[in-house]
Amino acid sequence: MNTQKISVIIPVYNTSEFLEDSVRSVMNQSYRNLEIICVNDGSTDNSLDILKKLRDEDDRIIIVDKPNGGLGDARNHGMKHATAEWITFLDSDDSLEPETYKTVSEQAFPLNPDMVHFGVRMIYRDNVGNRKKDENYYSIRYEGLVEADNNMKATDDCAVWNKLFRKSILDRYDIHFEKILYEDYPFTMQYRSVADKIFYIKDKFHRYLRRDGSIMAKTFEGTPRSIDHMYALGYVADFWKRNNLLKKNADIAGRMFSYCYTFALKHASESIIPSIAEYALKLHNEYSVFSEKIDVTRRHGTILFTDRDFKHKTSTRVLESIFTIKKEYYNYQLYKVLRIFSLTIFKTRCKQQP
Repeated sequence: MNTQKISVIIPVYNTSEFLEDSVRSVMNQSYRNLEIICVNDGSTDNSLDILKKLRDEDDRIIIVDKPNGGLGDARNHGMKHATAEWITFLDSDDSLEPETYKTVSEQAFPLNPDMVHFGVRMIYRDNVGNRKKDENYYSIRYEGLVEADNNMKATDDCAVWNKLFRKSILDRYDIHFEKILYEDYPFTMQYRSVADKIFYIKDKFHRYLRRDGSIMAKTFEGTPRSIDHMYALGYVADFWKRNNLLKKNADIAGRMFSYCYTFALKHASESIIPSIAEYALKLHNEYSVFSEKIDVTRRHGTILFTDRDFKHKTSTRVLESIFTIKKEYYNYQLYKVLRIFSLTIFKTRCKQQP
């Protein structure tokens, strides 16, 4: 067994209901060479007391107590205290299967990858229903050591808690969490931009709890923070520029732009939608990797962005010019529109974004 040390960073904020089970899932790992860095991010419940009790049982636990600064800030503080080459994260309402790090050490570490990526088991509680999209998003399509290409980097999930990262790479490129709501996306995308070898393990080692009140549950409610999806893309583009990686990532830039813009609109409150469009236009104009892939038009009071690669792959352009039923934006509101020879025959407002 390759017994390299692993730093496990657990940000904690008012999760006393789940916290002990979460931390114990790390304490009880069959792989023992761990440091368990628990960052209490200004909790107002008894989370800190729980951490102190667990520390009395296990001297591998390090408690970092700080004022509230958000999830990304807590993880950044944890990284500053990490001493291992391998760094991983666990949210304090999630947990791990007991053989997680043993399997990583036996299968991945001997092959010297830049990143390790393992599977996720979804657990739903409260009023959060099973989402097939979640299962698909977190599914792993590869196995073993893989030379990373841009398609993999653009389509793999962007969570940080089902992966292990090298501290040397994080430090070399100053990769850290930004103060936005969706901080995993720029962190993971920046790291993958400079990771050449990824080791995939299909076993569903991470138990991901979806519940009411979580950050991800709030994501789907319609929020003014939805613009953070576009800010996340901006951080990635700026990272590419600083490290001369724009050309290397040009072939996936359009897909990333379309994904972030669509996701931002999909979950935005109505008041923030024009700001999302204007910021997207700013990124489009500032970075050629976006402007070379994305066409911009203004129609019905809406800024529209179209991925040229997707448009050119469409095989039904002639039929669509005669008869179409599709979703269209009017003043950032979504409608289902029936057209014949480009004339609007019927239009109805959709209840939700696509």
